[in-house]
Amino acid sequence: MPDFAPAWARLAAVARAEGRSADAVAALEKAASLDFFGEKEDARVTFMNLAGVYQSRGRGEEALAAARRAAGAMPGDADARRMVCRILDSLGRPGSAADGCAP
Repeated sequence: MPDFAPAWARLAAVARAEGRSADAVAALEKAASLDFFGEKEDARVTFMNLAGVYQSRGRGEEALAAARRAAGAMPGDADARRMVCRILDSLGRPGSAADGCAP
């Protein structure tokens, strides 16, 4: 498989659809470590999916880091900003204006 993040992200989607969650997480993590070559939407979706997986597994700090990368991929995306705020809330930390969270 080439070192092209969008290809790994798509592989993760196939694995998830087939019920292979461990393979899906591994593919998401591989995608997150590679270059998206300007494919901002692919990056946003990959990091949001990874944040959701991490949060569901009790890996809050990793979820927050992934959500922030999603928000950074597409700064104007409200869904990514809300995810950052929800994860901060779940960690018992107030979101800041810099995170796009309401005071």
